Amino acid sequence: MALERGVVKFFNDEKGYGFLITGEDEELFFHRRNGREVTQAADGALSLSYEPLPKGTCPKTYRTVLFERGRDAKGPVAERWGFDPNPKPCIKINWKGQGGHKYWPKVARPGST
Repeated sequence: MALERGVVKFFNDEKGYGFLITGEDEELFFHRRNGREVTQAADGALSLSYEPLPKGTCPKTYRTVLFERGRDAKGPVAERWGFDPNPKPCIKINWKGQGGHKYWPKVARPGST
């Protein structure tokens, strides 16, 4: 399964869940228990291991993550996710109609190659 890139929009440390934004401006639910280590093959390909992240590891807002897309009863979710091993610096971008801002890596928007 191909990994996608997203940016953490919100994460509640106490409840252990949050939302990330994809390159298509879609919000996906994700839970701390689905966090995994990211591994890199000899050819440079990234994948998510089956090893969970260390206990207490929490994603921070605007951090880039890699994830596998899935779906549950409430809609789209990030089934497994891990921290981007090569995070890009983020810039603040205004978007119309939402009354807010979003942060994207400078080099490429999440989801782009």
